[in-house]
Amino acid sequence: MVTAVPQARVERVLSPEEMDANNAECRAAAAQKWITDYTVMHNDYSGEQFITLLKASQRQAEKIKAACRNKRLIAQLMDAATAKIEPAWLQTDITILRD
Repeated sequence: MVTAVPQARVERVLSPEEMDANNAECRAAAAQKWITDYTVMHNDYSGEQFITLLKASQRQAEKIKAACRNKRLIAQLMDAATAKIEPAWLQTDITILRD
């Protein structure tokens, strides 16, 4: 026996990117990672400071893996930080963290 599902009850399946944009924990982790990566890429630091920032970036990557669905997000954040581009979906979170 086949049961039809009423059309009104069918929800659109969100992409990993859409799920991440709607997830406050993911956005917070991604915004912090973008800020750290941007800072590492575009400022000069002593060797010790640089290592500290790299370790922070690694810890943030682990938070992203736990909170976010997009498997390419870490690489995308690194690319955006290197290019000095704030991802549109993170601009509010980045601004809040910077202030």
